Amino acid sequence: MKQSLVALAILGTFAGVASAASSVTLYGAVELGYTDLFGKGEFANGATPNTTGLNFPQNAVKTGTLKKAQGILAKSLAQTPRRSDRFGIMGEEDLGNGVSAIFKLEANLKADNGDTTTGQLFNRESTVGLKGNFGEVKIGRAKSQVELATGGLIGTHGVADVDLYSISNARHSNGLFYEYKNSGFTVGADVTTKGGALGNTNEGATGSKVGYGARLGYYGHGLLARLAYQNDGPVEASSTVAGNALAIGKKQHEWAAVLAYNFYEGKKIPLAIGVSYAQGKGMAKGFFSATGLDAANTDTVYAKKASTLGAIVRTWFSPNDTAYVLYQKRKSTAESGATMNNAWAIALGYEHKLSKRTAISLDTVYLKAKNIGVASPFGFVGVPVSAKAYGYSVGLSHSF
Repeated sequence: MKQSLVALAILGTFAGVASAASSVTLYGAVELGYTDLFGKGEFANGATPNTTGLNFPQNAVKTGTLKKAQGILAKSLAQTPRRSDRFGIMGEEDLGNGVSAIFKLEANLKADNGDTTTGQLFNRESTVGLKGNFGEVKIGRAKSQVELATGGLIGTHGVADVDLYSISNARHSNGLFYEYKNSGFTVGADVTTKGGALGNTNEGATGSKVGYGARLGYYGHGLLARLAYQNDGPVEASSTVAGNALAIGKKQHEWAAVLAYNFYEGKKIPLAIGVSYAQGKGMAKGFFSATGLDAANTDTVYAKKASTLGAIVRTWFSPNDTAYVLYQKRKSTAESGATMNNAWAIALGYEHKLSKRTAISLDTVYLKAKNIGVASPFGFVGVPVSAKAYGYSVGLSHSF
């Protein structure tokens, strides 16, 4: 009997060592609230946008009493996330000699109806790799280099998420990713097999190219500086959307720079400021062709040049109260030389923490575009000559 107890004690000891050497973490965030976005677009020659086949938010169009038709995009009151509802599992196993095996599976969710956002189960990240003194190496699907450089600065805040800051893909599939950090400096890079661009998961598809990117960053004493470049290597092809022949792919690439300073870390002033600039060329998905938006919201226009500017100022009234002012501007030129859109947006937001993991928030936004040409960034049906939109959102968020 005593020997059995000793054996059980020994086994329990080894089991404890094994569990300490390997860990799995379940994490995520549920951020949901109510959003109302409304606006007005002015169409040339009294034209009324064609709403055939469009869903409810897209066909919310009415004709005004003015000489020109007025297009109204009315989402009406809807439940939407403030950022991205997400669910993830990540793990690490100690292999000895300072080396660990790692994995990460992360998915976007729609908390308002429990659905996925893209049809891909782990669309945000699905990787496995190794890390140690040499850095971190992983394979699979993960954030691209421009997204890693700019995404954390000009973040998404409810109705203020107008996605003006980037033309390139936020993630690369079928990729090999590397990151190394030392003394505040970060170096990152990735390369994909053919078919790494977002929306193309078929490796070696006809016309596809290798995607790649590189990133350099520094953070210390409140100063943040980042520089990144990426080429998405999309499929060279053409597509007919809403009766309009569109060239997609070609050379889709972008570079981005970010500079920010947190005065609180250096001078105990509750203020942080940041600016980002990006320029590139390639596909502009989710915009509008010359004949309007198709029902699947997949219109694609090739941008010969697109430049974006973003700025944010954030302050703290107390450890639990934060406010921000966000500004974004984008200007794109089509391959023909025509202006695709000249748009800007300004947003104000406030967040109050109820606890370390729970918060309530309020966001407001004003958006405006002129000389839109062949594309509109705001979600209007058809192609207005000019457009403006207003919106607000209130929400409750919890992370775990």
